[in-house]
Amino acid sequence: MSAAPGWYPDPQDPDRARYWDGHSWADAPAAAGGGSRRTRRWLVLLVVLAVLVVAVALLLSRVFGGDAIAEPDPEPTGPRPTQSQWDELPVTQSPTPTSDTAPSSGEETVCPSGDPEARSSDSDGDWIRGGGLSFRHPGPEWEPVSTEVNIPWAHDADGLRNDGDRWYNVVMVAELRPGEGFTDPRDSAHTVFDCQASETYYTSVRKVEVVLDESVQVDGLQGWRVQGLIHSGSGLVDRVDVIVLDDGERLPTFHGVVNSEEAPRVADVEEVIDSLRYEG
Repeated sequence: MSAAPGWYPDPQDPDRARYWDGHSWADAPAAAGGGSRRTRRWLVLLVVLAVLVVAVALLLSRVFGGDAIAEPDPEPTGPRPTQSQWDELPVTQSPTPTSDTAPSSGEETVCPSGDPEARSSDSDGDWIRGGGLSFRHPGPEWEPVSTEVNIPWAHDADGLRNDGDRWYNVVMVAELRPGEGFTDPRDSAHTVFDCQASETYYTSVRKVEVVLDESVQVDGLQGWRVQGLIHSGSGLVDRVDVIVLDDGERLPTFHGVVNSEEAPRVADVEEVIDSLRYEG
């Protein structure tokens, strides 16, 4: 008895279906339903596998590659000093940096080491002496200062301080010794200036401007003067004056730091510099 019309496995290809009209096979065989489902299933598996490969590749590139997204670094700050800082009083609001300000590198300058309290000079009420130099006392607003903290790279140092509105101002004389990191007056003046402008004395330095960089003479001794402005993170500006002379045996030096916004104290420093004299 002949089979009823319908779709049956193709006798020539059992994996495909072919229509039987009750008497003969149709000319054009069609894919069996099971085969079609298998084809779709393989396509789905291939798509899923491709998605997994892409996801794994992206994950590995973020973990091991150079394009990984890192957590932002905190604002760089310099090493916290163990001694008093010039801008040591709290600031209620930080200023907005301008385009010409340059943050400090955050690196502490390595400075020479001396013995400023090893004294060979004597000061009196009118004249402050150290390192072969002396200057006239500027007035009652000024009092003795710790030279060990404020000029640690020098010897035979003495000086005065004035407590300003935000931090203290200082004027000092001392000697620098060749062979302890100091050479000629010009290089030595720049070394001292750089030490003062470092984050040993400031929590941050936004910009440093050199105003004067010139030769100088005090009582016949040749030397070098550097004057600059240090813009601190607190928004205020210090004026720093460094004068280094050469007497053939040592390097007598003057060192002054004053808040540039305190006009009376700036005038005091100018008077001190004008009164400098070499005593040998």
